[in-house]
Amino acid sequence: MKIIKYDPTTEEGKKIEEKYTNRPKSQTLDPVALNDTGYNRFLPLDINGTHFPIPDSPLLKNKAIGSVVILSPVGYDLSDDQSRSSRNTAVKVKGVHFVVGNIVKNLVKNPSKENFETWLKIEKNTPSDEQSVVLLVTKPSDKEIEKEIFMYDVTHNKVSKLSGELSMTFVNVAESNSQSHDLDNLSSEEEMDVAVSGNSTSDETPIVSGYSKTNNSSDSIVATANN
Repeated sequence: MKIIKYDPTTEEGKKIEEKYTNRPKSQTLDPVALNDTGYNRFLPLDINGTHFPIPDSPLLKNKAIGSVVILSPVGYDLSDDQSRSSRNTAVKVKGVHFVVGNIVKNLVKNPSKENFETWLKIEKNTPSDEQSVVLLVTKPSDKEIEKEIFMYDVTHNKVSKLSGELSMTFVNVAESNSQSHDLDNLSSEEEMDVAVSGNSTSDETPIVSGYSKTNNSSDSIVATANN
């Protein structure tokens, strides 16, 4: 899976939009190499959004945030014998850590207003190509009303609405990761299983990671996947 942040108001952003969103649906991207330094690696995580400081946006007026899904960049080194692993196998990694530090784990365990504010401050001071992708999932006021998903640009304090199955897939994977027993092992030096595409050799709920193409703009997002 490739995620590209870009600014649609710039010439570069328009070219990116034309390149990826106007392609035939049958066309796919080349598989991502696990040790490709041109990509950021991230973990989707679901965090209780009750105390999230809601941005001042017309799109979020009179809406309650049920959860905050963050695609948080992580750094890790592949084991020597896993440098050329296939896409659908669990791989051994070591030295996993969140790029912005353990504040992410603190948020999952204690999603307080103070922890959210601390995390947002750190994100704003993080280079744009290493920032988390932040999705705000609304809390439906009626059982028949579906959840809405919005993307929050931390740097520019902008909100945009997302739609489609891919957005909900991020939410579902994030919920699974947040319940995983492996989350506490991040930042450790012990090897652990990371399922590249959702498969794992372990009976426990796996941590599922994805790949984000490094880019310096951050107003919009294009996400495409190989099936």
